Amino acid sequence: PTDAPRVLRLISEAFATAQSKISAAEAKRDSANVRLRQSESARQNETKIAADKAKHYNETVKEVRRQRDEAMEEVNKLHRTIQTMKVQSSVLSATKSLSAPAPPPAAPMSVSNDMRTALQKEFD
Repeated sequence: PTDAPRVLRLISEAFATAQSKISAAEAKRDSANVRLRQSESARQNETKIAADKAKHYNETVKEVRRQRDEAMEEVNKLHRTIQTMKVQSSVLSATKSLSAPAPPPAAPMSVSNDMRTALQKEFD
């Protein structure tokens, strides 16, 4: 019975120590939860940024391919136009040559006597 106050004091001190440890552990847990939420939020932000970058890249690639396809279509169209113009030019040229009067026959070359004599001396 005389030790009862001392036992009560020991129990009270042990309880206070336990409460203090529990409070410290809860504070650590809360701090860890805050860091976990922050890291999860940062991870989600990074994931969103990566997804946005991938989406932007894909959209850019699609746009560049569309522009390339349009340019190729335009090049092909111009190529066909050039080919058509070449054919038309050939047809017009052929038509013109068929409808043009024939050139007069070439006159026989006349060589003067002096020229003939000079040539004969040259080759003799």
